[in-house]
This record gives sequence, structure tokens and C-alpha cells, in this order.
Amino acid sequence: MSHYDMVELNKLYNCTSSIAFLLGCSFVNETACELTRCSRSQASWESVTFTPGGPHSGHTNLGISGASFSGNTTDNVTASFSGNYNENGTDFFMHFSTATGGEGDRAKLETRRMTPRRNCTVQCLQFYYYHSGNESDQLNIWMREFDDDNDPEGTRRLMGQITGPPADYWQLLHVPLNATKMFQVEFEGQKGEGNSSGGISVDDINLSETECPHETWQIRNVEQLIASGTLLFSPRYYSRDGYGYQSVVYFSPMYIFTSIRLVSGENDDQLEWPCPWRQITTLMLDQNPDIQQRMSWQWSFTTDPTSYYRRGPMCEPPPGDRSTYHTYHNYCQLFHNVPFCDRPPHGLGTNVESLRDMPLMVTCSSSL
Repeated sequence: MSHYDMVELNKLYNCTSSIAFLLGCSFVNETACELTRCSRSQASWESVTFTPGGPHSGHTNLGISGASFSGNTTDNVTASFSGNYNENGTDFFMHFSTATGGEGDRAKLETRRMTPRRNCTVQCLQFYYYHSGNESDQLNIWMREFDDDNDPEGTRRLMGQITGPPADYWQLLHVPLNATKMFQVEFEGQKGEGNSSGGISVDDINLSETECPHETWQIRNVEQLIASGTLLFSPRYYSRDGYGYQSVVYFSPMYIFTSIRLVSGENDDQLEWPCPWRQITTLMLDQNPDIQQRMSWQWSFTTDPTSYYRRGPMCEPPPGDRSTYHTYHNYCQLFHNVPFCDRPPHGLGTNVESLRDMPLMVTCSSSL
């Protein structure tokens, strides 16, 4: 089922709103959507299509087959989301420059106030950012909760922070929130010490009442990886209970498949082995800027001590020295290899040519 099918079903049953979706913004038509800009210094958030220090375009149109940055009109996507394209084909994003000003200068982007609709009190803020400034520059993600409409200040909590060395590409960030009452989110850019030729940019913001993935693995240069038939191993991740696991992706000119396997970790001597009836979910992310239109590949697996794969049980501990990261095993795979040849994720098109600018995102959520 495509997102066009979902649009038609919503029309048929007169579904005009989403239970879980709270906010979406791609800064189309040079607007800041429902975000308010605030600053007590010369620093500010600006809506732009290009910055000399990078990025040279927004994230919204990256990898979309047929999209143009020179003036072609694209109107094949219609949704309540605040924009995929503007009428001129230009791709706007918000940029906080740290190339000028003094250390400590800051500016904020504030969302409107929102009230949780579900009883789970779980929200996930996700957005793309581009860090082209100094490693001491910061992007702080704040959440402010209010007692009621008459509460002017609320209670402010730091939920996430981006700092460190810059990178020359857009990156995806998920920030878990846990608001229990009326709240708003603030994106605060802050200039650090030292020289900068860029700053911090944000694009394609989505906020929903869903759980964030525990890990996200961003794979770049997919076009070259497919052409060369490459096998990639993710960093070692840890589940909430301390089990070490790793994602494996194989790129072929004909298909892509992925698997998950347990790996040796620092906590193995304190964990339960075998590890029966634990679940892990992996998702190959469709990067449509509107999360309501994403058609991602997702699948879950539950470890079963009675099942065998290749040469051993599927939930035995990794062999060898469990404190050594590089001690992997070949048989204890939680996932069978799954080909992805029916439908490519959003932005990948139908040929390798359209993979030039779009990285592959693999997310994992586990109850190991």
C-alpha cells in the first residue's frame, strides 16, 4: 500500500487528523511553519536555500528523482505536512550562523504549545541537521512543560544536544521526549569559542507520539557500495538490558539485505544466556520528509531457544572472549537475511543513479 492509497482511504472514511502526529515542517516557501524565532543578541535563525560554508541545499529534496533546484514545479505530493516543495522548486531550511558574532550568542526556534493526546506519555522528535560550524558550537534541544494556558514560563528541561566536529552532510537525529502535559520544543543555537565559517542548520522536523528508535545507523555513498558489492558492519550497539548486537548490510547491484547478530559485549558475564523470548525490530527508513507518508521496510524477530540457524541456536552467547569487541560469530543471527528488491525506499528511485545524494538509514529498537 502506497501513501497515495492512504490518502484515498483517509478521504473515503473522512479521516482529517492523526492520533499520533503532532507537528511537521520542511520550511517550504521561506516560512518557519509554526515555529517562532527568538533572540536576545545579533544571532538569529534564518530561512535560506544555501550557505557558503554548507549546506548547499536543504535536505527535503535530496535524492528525489525528478526534483529540481532550478525552478521546475513538483506537485505530486499533497498532504497536511507543511511542505515538500515550493512552487519554484527551491529547498529552504533554517540556518543559525556562527561565522559572525561573539561567543555565547544564541537564538531559539520555538514550536507552538501542544497537548499530548495519548496516555503513553511518549513522544519522538526527529529532524535532520547539518553542522558546518566550529566544534564548540551547540544546538540544544529543550522541552518546556506548562501547567495550563496561563502558565507563562513553564518548566524547561534539556532533552538533547549537538556539538563536536562538523560534518559535510545532513544527519538524522531522534530525541525522545516524555511530556505529560502541555509542552513546546525549543531549538537553541549557541555560538562557541573559536572561528567558524558556517553554523548549524535544521530541516524536515517531525514530532509524533511514538517511541524513538534506540539506534540509527546512517550509511553514506550507497551508489558506490551497490556498484562494488559491499558488506558493511555497524558499530556495536547495546540493548536496554546490556546485550551487545550489530547490524550487517550487504549491498548488491541486484538487491540489499540486512541481518542482526549478537556480538560480545562488556556485560556478557552478568546477562542471562540463552536469551529467549527477546524481540528486536529493524527498519530500513523511507526518508520522505513527512513521516505520515513514509513506506519504510520494518520487521521484528523474537529469539526462540528451540530454533536453529545454520550451525547453532539463535540465542546462545557469542563464543570466545566476551570482553573483546571483535569476537563475532557467524551462526547466532537474530534475523534471517531479507532481500529488499520489491520497492526501494523513498528517494532511491528505480535505479542506482538516484542514490547519489541519499544515505541509507537503518534503525533498531530492541527488548533484548
